[in-house]
Amino acid sequence: MRIVAYAISLAVSLSLSFCMRGAAAQNLPACNTRVMARNGNEITIGFEQLSNIFNRDLSAAHSNFSDLILSAGGGNKLTVSGKNNGTPVSISGPLQAVRGGALRLHADKIVQNGDPEKGLMSLTGKSLADYANFKNTDFLSAHGDDIFIHPDPLLNLSGQVTGVSLNDSRVTLTFASQPCR
Repeated sequence: MRIVAYAISLAVSLSLSFCMRGAAAQNLPACNTRVMARNGNEITIGFEQLSNIFNRDLSAAHSNFSDLILSAGGGNKLTVSGKNNGTPVSISGPLQAVRGGALRLHADKIVQNGDPEKGLMSLTGKSLADYANFKNTDFLSAHGDDIFIHPDPLLNLSGQVTGVSLNDSRVTLTFASQPCR
């Protein structure tokens, strides 16, 4: 009798396991094919489309940042140009995937109103995070001279980013598993 009960509970457990895997795949968000392309575990999106998404979401969060334009600078460096409280600003540095599935833009260079600011900020003991407050956003955060971009809420994806590559006009994100269906 015990063997039969054990066999039944094992069969039920395996059935539930397979059902949960299927449900997990169905719970993936749909890829927004108007702005991105998916190839397996990779998502590719143009800088223009990504800039538009950032600007829309920053405006909705009543951020001081606006009119962002993203571009590649070679060697996986990203340049983000725009306005902070109406003043022209540009931040550039390497973009890389970090633990936890986020992307980190390390600000090697900060230019505000045409003047280099990073050296002056270092002299005064300030960092980018002292000026880049991303309140009301779940897709951006800053710590020290790093800006963290969280692709899941920004692009309506699901998963952990494990790699990133930039070219002249687009960015490709590699995920640990399929990020959308």
